[in-house]
Amino acid sequence: MVVLEKEAQALELRCKIAEQGLANSQARLESQAQELNARLSRIANLEKDVSARHIQLEQVSESLAKSVASMEHEKNLRLAAEQKCHDLTAAQKALETELLQQLRQREQLLKERHDEQMRACVGKVNAIYSRVRTVLGTREKQ
Repeated sequence: MVVLEKEAQALELRCKIAEQGLANSQARLESQAQELNARLSRIANLEKDVSARHIQLEQVSESLAKSVASMEHEKNLRLAAEQKCHDLTAAQKALETELLQQLRQREQLLKERHDEQMRACVGKVNAIYSRVRTVLGTREKQ
């Protein structure tokens, strides 16, 4: 009986050790399960964050595309304004040239008119001088 009791105690001891190992394994398993749940929760949060960042990226991309389109439109407007300015400058120069030509023609006409008036005046003065000489000549003869 003593042998049986010793064997029973040995079996009991092995059983307690096995139970303790099983309890330890169960505790480790529960700890790992909690850690797994925590990691899964973090993964879910990271996935939400990635999804939110993806939406932000799409919004930024849309905003950037609108900005690029707006800048392109502004560039085209600026180029059109520069072309119009160039065209107006060329037109202004052409008008200035035409005005200068007209001014020179007017000056030439005024000079010619002045010369004609001077010739007419000289002619009148010469005619008056001739009449005066004729009158003086006839008075001297008398």
